Amino acid sequence: MLMKKHLILKHLIILSLTVAIFFAVFRFVSFENAVKRREISLLQENVLIDLMANETQFELLKSAPCDSLIEGSSLANKMDEIGRKLTFAENHDDNLEEIASLKKYYSLLEIKDYLLSKELVKKCPGSNIHSIVYFYREHCEPCVRQGYVLSEIKKRYPWVRIYSFDYDLDFPIIKSFGDIYHVAEGEFPVLILDDSSIHHGFTSVEEIEHAIPQLEEEKVLHDFVEHLKEEEGKEEVSIDDASCEKEEGNEKQVSYHCVIKEGERNEEYVFDGDQFVPKDENREEEKRKDD
Repeated sequence: MLMKKHLILKHLIILSLTVAIFFAVFRFVSFENAVKRREISLLQENVLIDLMANETQFELLKSAPCDSLIEGSSLANKMDEIGRKLTFAENHDDNLEEIASLKKYYSLLEIKDYLLSKELVKKCPGSNIHSIVYFYREHCEPCVRQGYVLSEIKKRYPWVRIYSFDYDLDFPIIKSFGDIYHVAEGEFPVLILDDSSIHHGFTSVEEIEHAIPQLEEEKVLHDFVEHLKEEEGKEEVSIDDASCEKEEGNEKQVSYHCVIKEGERNEEYVFDGDQFVPKDENREEEKRKDD
């Protein structure tokens, strides 16, 4: 009889512990969900604030001088940040109506910035303003792979403006925008590169680089400026102070001649595809090889 009571007591203790653990986990999950909902709500509020602020910024940039826009406006940089916030919200929030509303507003801002970039290309000859307009659809496997490719393009060439549009979003302006380029007439994804070439279906990194050949030289220039800042401590150097040109006649090895303006004199460098070397040092190295 005593053993039976002990057994019952043991089962009651186990049951009590199980119930306690269950409610503890339930409360913890409820707390986590509440925190997540608060984070998403705060995120949505911040996105809306950013969007409203950027509308005003868009109008200001229309009259800005070229030298403040060549490297990409703060509006374009801020839009990249908003895009990441929206992607996070899409992946963590079940309120699809609110997310769709934010995506529509963001799409409007993207179209505005795209139109601004076209104006800047006309206003600022010689600018390195490049754009990629990307139309995708839901449940499109090639679109997923295309997204990874565009992420790699953005990583290699941060100054390229990439505008992404969900063609399944119930928003007439996206359809109208797509109709200009006959988007619906071919397979998805669709890329419009620098407003000149249209690509239906998956497009690789190499194909994008081939379609915008200026990217290679521009990347060398950006790397040159970063080299001067990080390796030689020339913090005040900007893209406007430097230039790089591909040297012709050497088919075996890619070589660039780069120049940095410093006061009244120019410093020359050679880029051999691996490192930037002052031209005088490069001449001495070539002479030693010849000897």
